[in-house]
Amino acid sequence: MIVNITDQTIKDIDCQAVVLHLFQEKRPARGGAGGIDWRLNGFISRLLREERIRGRDKEIVLLPSQGRIPAPTILVLGLGRAEQFKPGKVKYGWRRAGEIFCNLGIFRLAVAIPPQNPRLSYPEGGKLARAMIGGLLEG
Repeated sequence: MIVNITDQTIKDIDCQAVVLHLFQEKRPARGGAGGIDWRLNGFISRLLREERIRGRDKEIVLLPSQGRIPAPTILVLGLGRAEQFKPGKVKYGWRRAGEIFCNLGIFRLAVAIPPQNPRLSYPEGGKLARAMIGGLLEG
């Protein structure tokens, strides 16, 4: 499996699926989710307004890219509330994502790391990456 993890734009990375992280109370979507939402003409924003996606802890939603980015599939992982963010939550989501990707035959991913807020405590980048990759390998 090839995984590109970045805090930069992921819209042009050659992959089969894009993975976005979404906090429950962050509206509109920010970071990688916001950039992809813009490319999808606000599709993710519409789903948020309609509460079809909420960003709740352990929420996983698969979306089509509608041909607006190279990757045909988008997987949105809900992270819950930003102030309660922990690497373990990311690991659970990535474990489920790993199962989904294996079942779909998806092995090239681009990942937008969760947008950071300096007012909130976040794990160091290495801990976050280990949780993401560890969960993916377990899945």
